[in-house]
Amino acid sequence: MNKAEAVSLELDAKRTVARAFPGTWDEFIQAFGRPSDYDVWLPLANENGVRGSMQRNVPPMLVHAATNSNWGANHGRHIAGVDDCLMDRFPSNTGEAALTCSMGEVLARGERVDAALPFLSVFAGLLVFAELVRLHIPGYPQVPNYACVDFGGALSQIQKWPCEPRPECPCRNLSPSLYKLFNRTGRYFGLAFSEHRL
Repeated sequence: MNKAEAVSLELDAKRTVARAFPGTWDEFIQAFGRPSDYDVWLPLANENGVRGSMQRNVPPMLVHAATNSNWGANHGRHIAGVDDCLMDRFPSNTGEAALTCSMGEVLARGERVDAALPFLSVFAGLLVFAELVRLHIPGYPQVPNYACVDFGGALSQIQKWPCEPRPECPCRNLSPSLYKLFNRTGRYFGLAFSEHRL
């Protein structure tokens, strides 16, 4: 079953209204236009350059997580005018081949082999869920906009820091008026362009 349809069915069973669209981001935009009735977008993959396309559509707050090829999972949050943007975090000059996910070297029968590590994707999903829960706690945002957990180490420390836009990134020039035009009905609109930084 298509992932979008499977998730929609599961959420509907929990009395949460979910609309599945089993197609690409570009197909969604062509069919419905820019989504304007969502408070948060979740850019969870980058096939067909979806992250760049989302960023160019003046998104509301973005929350995502990703895995890497070195036993790691990381969390990201992007609030316009406060944090960096998707293009800072995932530059377009990074080749798709460099974005191999949920992989790691594993010792098996005395030999090191590359293996899929599905628990990394589950943990990345948990990071997104945790951020959505934090949205309902006073004082948001309570943590920096980037965190990385290295499951290849002792897990004694989580890397976390506030990522800022590169000097040449177009998000530095995003007009608050333009952002308001596209996102004024969003529940978390007031967080954008605020002085609150971690």
